[in-house]
Amino acid sequence: MASYELEAYAFLESQPSIAPQPVGYTAALKGAEERITNLRMTGAVREHQPVVSIESFIIELLPDKWFDIGCVILRDPASNIELDVFTQATPVPSDCVMQAQDQTPADYNLRWSGLAVTVGTVIQQRTMSASRSDWHEALTGVSRRQMIYLAAKVLAGMYQQRLQFKAYT
Repeated sequence: MASYELEAYAFLESQPSIAPQPVGYTAALKGAEERITNLRMTGAVREHQPVVSIESFIIELLPDKWFDIGCVILRDPASNIELDVFTQATPVPSDCVMQAQDQTPADYNLRWSGLAVTVGTVIQQRTMSASRSDWHEALTGVSRRQMIYLAAKVLAGMYQQRLQFKAYT
């Protein structure tokens, strides 16, 4: 079995041209891919370097039942590998989504991709113990970081399998 050593990694900021609160799988995938494209275009990462990107989004999976999900993608152009995984779905109070919708103007130019106000902002305004970026722990007892970590482990396992398969073909 081959062993693969990862290069040093860094967390780099990159803003996609979608709404701050993406709604739906398509908007999230576009946001995650744009983050990588922006990093490559600015030279923050090399053109053929493998990159992982994350974009959280909300979606109504059942009538009036909203969830927050993280889209975690890996793009490795040198090996021609593209992988997408998702975090577990975290319930979001429907009234928080409605408040974010109410605070988003009807003519908001990014409305196609989501809302102008994040559910994290709404939850933080309501719950002083919740942070805007990690309200998950305050509502569920599991942090966003833990959810992303598990999805990243799945992504790493899939990536290793693909690399090994390519090495034998």
